[in-house]
Amino acid sequence: YENGLPEDGDVSLLNETTWGSVVPQNQSLIYAFSTLGEERENQDVGLDGYDDQDEAIKFPSFSNLDDPSNDNYNYFLNADGDILNRYKNYNGLEGNSPETFTNTNRGSSTQPDTEDINRDNTMNTIDSYFEYEIDPKDRLVDILLIFHLSLSL
Repeated sequence: YENGLPEDGDVSLLNETTWGSVVPQNQSLIYAFSTLGEERENQDVGLDGYDDQDEAIKFPSFSNLDDPSNDNYNYFLNADGDILNRYKNYNGLEGNSPETFTNTNRGSSTQPDTEDINRDNTMNTIDSYFEYEIDPKDRLVDILLIFHLSLSL
């Protein structure tokens, strides 16, 4: 997905989705970034297709935030706090593929982010999955009963 975005970073000509993100015009045939100049940085912007500046314009209600879409990557050694705070932004997709790896920023991937989970270069339109429902009240009663019985032993 990301490597199908314009190398110059200009997303103004791309079609927009209902959710406000952009759709690349070019299908990516290989999963690799352009490596010349700022092209990689212009493409490594996450699944919404916008960098932080464009996000602030697109989503003005959140423009006061540093990262309006809350999709920035942050290497855990660059974060402060406990373990939760250190890994809170590790799964971010914007900026998670740096061109140069260092001791303080190794990225989380060397490849562009994509929604093509099985990486077969096709968009699978079949929603084939299992679905089931569990009534939490019934399960809660079982858990409480087991807990009560274990206390009485």
